[in-house]
Amino acid sequence: MERSTAAVLGLGLIGGSLAFRLRNKGYRVIGYDISEERTQTAFHLGAISEGRSSPAEAARDSDIVFIAAPVGAIVPIIEDIIPHTRPGAIVTDVGSVKRPIMEKVEALRPPFTFIGGHPMAGSEQGGIEAADPNLFENAVYVLTPMGEDAAKEESFRQLAGLIESDLGATVMAMEAKVHDEVVAAVSHLPHIVAAALVHALGRTAERTPAALALAAGGFRDITRIASSNPHMWRDISLSNSNQLLELIDHMIDSLSIFRNYITDNDPQGVEEFFSRAKKFRDSLPTLQSL
Repeated sequence: MERSTAAVLGLGLIGGSLAFRLRNKGYRVIGYDISEERTQTAFHLGAISEGRSSPAEAARDSDIVFIAAPVGAIVPIIEDIIPHTRPGAIVTDVGSVKRPIMEKVEALRPPFTFIGGHPMAGSEQGGIEAADPNLFENAVYVLTPMGEDAAKEESFRQLAGLIESDLGATVMAMEAKVHDEVVAAVSHLPHIVAAALVHALGRTAERTPAALALAAGGFRDITRIASSNPHMWRDISLSNSNQLLELIDHMIDSLSIFRNYITDNDPQGVEEFFSRAKKFRDSLPTLQSL
């Protein structure tokens, strides 16, 4: 789409990275964050052209609006900006859960085009200070469009073009329900498992403090994502609870199977368990994801 005015509502890692990238590509970027201090920091760092004191003020003059807020805050922000956003504007979000948001926004019947979005990129670090304009390079960026009329299809093409040409990501269109099923497996459950592994280490360290000294290598790597924002992951887990409950049951079943191999002293079963995982893991693509 033509270089224009973009609003970024939420200036943490994802929003800040979006703002930096869009400014680098020649957009006028209007920023808002619930923290006025963070908005000022984003301005002084050069991530935004100017700041606003409310989502409505930031969205008012914008051609495209990115809502980079926690999952639980996205719909309230949309409700807030509806009376103030241009009917021809494109509004999108970056939330990690899509179906509940899409259903609620559809019921609101906003005058603008809303397209759900989720960049499969990120870091355990947070805040505008961790923002990276290259964060989306070569990442998959999921879009979940709403409706199929010509105007919405044109808006989808415009947004997809921006994401691919200006952010450097690869767009994948997906139904909201399918998206939530997939990310529960590739993103949400891994965060829960990483947190559970850290809790397990904590119990061991209570008995043997020296365990902490041995957790500096591979353990830190495999549990890196457990350092992510707890507030954000609370919202994500509760918003995608049905999908997660099913996957947690599958995880428990898998661990029970492995437990039985150990209990039965079954070396073939143990090796096959790891072999199947290795074969599938080695077949995974190398595109960035979180």
